[in-house]
Amino acid sequence: MAEGRQDVLTKEEVRSLADGSIYYAQEALDNHLIDQVGYFRDAVDLTEKLAGIRGARVIQYHEHYTIWQYLAAEGKTPSFKLDHSTVTEFTSPHLMYYWDGKK
Repeated sequence: MAEGRQDVLTKEEVRSLADGSIYYAQEALDNHLIDQVGYFRDAVDLTEKLAGIRGARVIQYHEHYTIWQYLAAEGKTPSFKLDHSTVTEFTSPHLMYYWDGKK
């Protein structure tokens, strides 16, 4: 991390901040650990600008659990609900799109 911040922080300053703490966005900005705070669209726009491209699409994948994984959690404190929408998700087909970046 020190290599990426050498223009604003010394190695000693980075070491004092890099103690495993979690920083709120404003704290990270105030401590020069990040360059700016923004929203998802801001990050996409900046990435397009730096890459010299337009119209980038970001695809997010979410891990889907099988019904057996849900049932195996019985007796444990699950972080999910086995409700109507979850059952519908298990029994419905899902489309997935993959992009390899080649044109």
